[in-house]
Amino acid sequence: MTYTDAMDAEEPWGAHAPNSIIRGWIALCRSLPPAPPFRRLGIWLRSPVKRMLRGPVDTRLWGLRLRLHPRGNLSEARWLFLPQFADRRERETLARRLQPGGLFVDIGANAGLYSFWVWSRFGDRVRTEAFEPDPALCARIRFNLAANGAGSIRLNPVALGDTEGAARLRVGTANRGTNRIAAETEEGVEVPLTTLAAFAAANGLQRIDALKIDVEGHEAPILSHFFAHAPAALRPRLLICETLGPGAGAGPLHRALREAGYAPLLRGRMNTVFELRPGG
Repeated sequence: MTYTDAMDAEEPWGAHAPNSIIRGWIALCRSLPPAPPFRRLGIWLRSPVKRMLRGPVDTRLWGLRLRLHPRGNLSEARWLFLPQFADRRERETLARRLQPGGLFVDIGANAGLYSFWVWSRFGDRVRTEAFEPDPALCARIRFNLAANGAGSIRLNPVALGDTEGAARLRVGTANRGTNRIAAETEEGVEVPLTTLAAFAAANGLQRIDALKIDVEGHEAPILSHFFAHAPAALRPRLLICETLGPGAGAGPLHRALREAGYAPLLRGRMNTVFELRPGG
């Protein structure tokens, strides 16, 4: 966590409220219809305002009070200006499939888009296990959890992989959404590492209703290990997986999903939603 992040976390929500001009510009961007041509217009509209921002912005979204950091994190910029385009079909499918009493797993939570959106729809009736190893992003999630009293989201500040121990996190300087586990020859921030199977066993998970994973090409090792070492009954019925990125679109990832009994349900701009077939 940087010094700036630490200072921001000490200030109550509302301390970084935008002025009337920026607030109106945000409202204009959010009012665009969620269709591809308007997305391009929205990106053009947000650019000058985004360049003007130097720090976090306190905003209301989905009925929540959120503090977002649009500089240096494309995900938070998207929520702030154009949330209607942020994985809309994936989120709509998730809302239809989740039920009160269910469990949602958010791997590579970033600043918590999926976790907070699920909470905005279900409140504490759905439990969420969110995994995010970046200390700065964890601080942002914790602030927003406290600002909203979201008690059913549990933040796990660890990386997931196919081994347990420690890993090095390579932080994306221009966009924290590009954070990734570093190769052996690369520098990075040391973070704790575990497997989803080990976490499930240690925490007594009996089922996972839906899972979203976005870890910059590291999806295959995480899921392959989980399918091989966790009970088949734990396989989520719905799985949202980034399939745009280094090594994510084909090969080991799709093979692991196919062998575990998954079939594509729908394809978004950056993700594919998979459904567990009967008997899978």
